[in-house]
Amino acid sequence: MNKHNKINNGLFNRRKINRITYTQVLARIRAQARAQARAQANSYKNNVLVYCGGKCGSSTLTKTFNNNNYNAFHLHNMNTEGFSYEKFIDLRNTSNKFNKKMYIIDSYRTPIERKVSSFFQNIGINVPNYLELTIDELIEIFNKMVYKIEEYHPLNKIMDMLNVPKFVSFNFDKKYNLIEHENIVFIKIRFHDINIWDKILSEIFEKDIIIYLDNLTDNKEVANIYKEFKNKYKVPKDYLINYLPYDINFKIYNTEEEQIEYINKWTQNSF
Repeated sequence: MNKHNKINNGLFNRRKINRITYTQVLARIRAQARAQARAQANSYKNNVLVYCGGKCGSSTLTKTFNNNNYNAFHLHNMNTEGFSYEKFIDLRNTSNKFNKKMYIIDSYRTPIERKVSSFFQNIGINVPNYLELTIDELIEIFNKMVYKIEEYHPLNKIMDMLNVPKFVSFNFDKKYNLIEHENIVFIKIRFHDINIWDKILSEIFEKDIIIYLDNLTDNKEVANIYKEFKNKYKVPKDYLINYLPYDINFKIYNTEEEQIEYINKWTQNSF
């Protein structure tokens, strides 16, 4: 072999080695990128929007999901401070990117209990001098508000917004409603079942869920007034006769037997 051929063969071999090395490096980079993407996807927590009306257990649900390794957001509407519709779209797209489901959960609470609890949640705003008033005076103020406060159900609004059919019945056997739309899972439970939320949520999310209670009125400074108020409270008969029977959500989320029991209970505590 002459000198010229030796030089050519040497160049060819070096180029071959360089090509192999480049291919191997490129393959290694791609493998690392895939592994990193898988690790990122595996570490990405499912987003849960706790999209409840006021005083329906939303604080408890938010604390529960955050403490069970989910990324929970506490909302009553899309204009909640620190949140927006744009934020919602971003969370939805990110969940989709990592092939994760995004959950939106709401809880139904019977109307009078929800309204009373809401009244005391905001009593310092609505009745700044409440400490100077008697329980009877507070009841009189509340009964002027009873038709107006806590008359919204956020999950219905977002389902409308996304063109998802609203729930028109409730699964009283499972004690929850669930429907999937693309990568979003819509869930409805009842505050009435809070003592077994751990079982209900564990079934839905297919893992053990521990409940962490939060924002209970019984644990606040107004607790004694709140208890006395509930013991003395009487609802206007007009509300029971002319309003409650036409409350669609009351009919959906209570069995016929529960509806009758509820109306009878409050009829005995009405004026």
